[in-house]
Amino acid sequence: SLAKEAYGANEVVYACLRLLRESVPEPPLVPYAEKGDGKLKPLDKAHPLMALIRHPNELMTEYEFWELATLHLAIVGRSTWWKQRGNGGQILALWPLRPDRVGPVYQDVAITEQGQQVLRGWSYQVPGSGHYVELPRSDVLAFNFPDPSGESGGIIEGQGPLAVLARQIAADNEATKFVGALLANYAAPTTVLKLKKA
Repeated sequence: SLAKEAYGANEVVYACLRLLRESVPEPPLVPYAEKGDGKLKPLDKAHPLMALIRHPNELMTEYEFWELATLHLAIVGRSTWWKQRGNGGQILALWPLRPDRVGPVYQDVAITEQGQQVLRGWSYQVPGSGHYVELPRSDVLAFNFPDPSGESGGIIEGQGPLAVLARQIAADNEATKFVGALLANYAAPTTVLKLKKA
């Protein structure tokens, strides 16, 4: 609902997030490998990680990939990527998953203290169905803006800026609708109350 009612229906939110989503992918991402002495060395352009970043999947460019990841983080506070693997286990592609279709699956352990649950994997709802598939933890990359009120205390769950602003955005949308309805009626009130003089 945040994607529709905030990002898709509020011009101020859309303008701000458009600027953000177009700015983040602009600088080129340069991956580094840590050497034995602790120093960082840029990876060669032919490195498999570089190729994966340049072409994350068959439908997206690197720019589009970071653009969508930025939007997911800004709207719901979490960006989750599925690693598509080949028969040998090598990563062939990275696919951003719609955040509201992905949820954590915790280990079945009797730990009730907040922040102590252990993540087993992720549950993904197949589009157009109520069917869920479990994705192993090793096949998912997840980034989040921490939500300290979440089950893990903010380690796994995300809190997006738009979720915090939801009430203000809803009020702004209603005010915009009211002004639109008023202008559609030639700025004339729909009801007039006339009182007789006593």
